[in-house]
Amino acid sequence: QYRAQFFLWVILASPLVMGNDIRNMSEDTIALVTNPEVLAVDQDSDCVQGSLVRFDDATETWIKPLHDGSFAVVLLNKGISPVNATVHFDCPSCVLWDSSSDFYPVDAKAFGVRDLDTHSDLGVSHFNFTALVPGLDARIFKMSPPVGTD
Repeated sequence: QYRAQFFLWVILASPLVMGNDIRNMSEDTIALVTNPEVLAVDQDSDCVQGSLVRFDDATETWIKPLHDGSFAVVLLNKGISPVNATVHFDCPSCVLWDSSSDFYPVDAKAFGVRDLDTHSDLGVSHFNFTALVPGLDARIFKMSPPVGTD
């Protein structure tokens, strides 16, 4: 749950305040709170707050536009069991906010995906991107500027 809380603070561009004894942090906690790719989302120069773009019973999708034209995405699982959460790219009309795209008004059907927590490039995803999110946890990704509209 501490990862989910941290990723939500980051996507909301909140001040990052430690409320624990920093002399006794685990290696996992130190790695989380000093991750330069995750911190860059919080400290993005455009200072835009992310927003909730999709939710259902157990999952939420939060998206934050970044200065370089990319997007930070947090997939939050509020349930106990792992779930596959999907970010939707396809935007057939892009006329209404409730279109099928989570990235409205960007009309793109492919994005480069990077897992910011694990520092791994996941390649190009077309139309949507699905990730397994453990129970009571979150995952954070960077979706690169559109690589095509086909």
